[in-house]
Amino acid sequence: MNSQASQAAESSTCDVSIIIVTFHTRDITCACLQSIYGYPHECEYEVIVIDNGSNDGSSEMIARQFSKVQLIVNRDNKGFAAANNQGMKIARGRYLLLLNSDTEVNAETLKSTLDFADHNPDIAVIGCRAFDKAGTQQSTLFRGIRLQDVALNVLIPNNLIRRSNILARRRYPGINLDLVQQVEVVAGCFMFVRRQAWEQVGPMYEGFFMYGEEADWCFRFRRAGWRVSYFPGARILHHGNVSSAKCPDEMSVEMAKSQLLLLQRTQGRVVACIANVLMLLRDLPRAIFWRIVSRMSKPRSIQLRQALRRSSERCSLHARGLLRTDWGA
Repeated sequence: MNSQASQAAESSTCDVSIIIVTFHTRDITCACLQSIYGYPHECEYEVIVIDNGSNDGSSEMIARQFSKVQLIVNRDNKGFAAANNQGMKIARGRYLLLLNSDTEVNAETLKSTLDFADHNPDIAVIGCRAFDKAGTQQSTLFRGIRLQDVALNVLIPNNLIRRSNILARRRYPGINLDLVQQVEVVAGCFMFVRRQAWEQVGPMYEGFFMYGEEADWCFRFRRAGWRVSYFPGARILHHGNVSSAKCPDEMSVEMAKSQLLLLQRTQGRVVACIANVLMLLRDLPRAIFWRIVSRMSKPRSIQLRQALRRSSERCSLHARGLLRTDWGA
């Protein structure tokens, strides 16, 4: 490359490419973009938004109010991984920040993470602190799922596992969240990714529609010799579950599919098939109960009705999985 071409290439780059996927979250996405453009971040950045088939006026709002945004409009919902990959393909940044549309950054978020990344060249992915509106810190660091975790969930409900410092292995119970930590997985709401590592490992696996893609990606980075790190010096506000709350039944099935696909890709098809049987054993009694009570009289508890219905829908997935492992389809 001659000197003029080299200078042109350098001038076309920036420090951080912020990539945001939106799906029916117009107002929340607007707040996210306002938080980005509302501060002098002391670094060069670009913003790329991929509208995944929203019909709430999201793309029109972005085009009207945020002219600097590079907007990609999909006719339908391609899924979280595929949409992020679209953004990364056109990104110019030395780093790629995958940021959820239901988050808001502050004045120090970008610059502090950028400085940390520049001083730690062996780190591929950086996660951050995330707080809800009440100021409670959310869990943003995880361990990958194992067959033992699935087996435990057959006997003990998720909400009880999460409350236990002994059983909640996947959420690093007891870890000091005020310190930098090397972890297995950081939450997909904020993933600060080194371009060099992305170019080596490749894009997100698009077999994941929603959930699981960040765990698979972090697994691949670590397998390639990179580190994944939690950095408490970066903070965001995270509303959480804004898109998935609009279709909770479908997302329940997608979560199960993603767990099985993740097990298959990280631990092999046999492990995934065993996990599928365990999940069927977990959900089948609830599905049978749902069929009985739905014919007699509906349970008074809305939450109970929802849980039983979702168990029934997951059973169909697990039953099909006994014959054909189509979890990535």
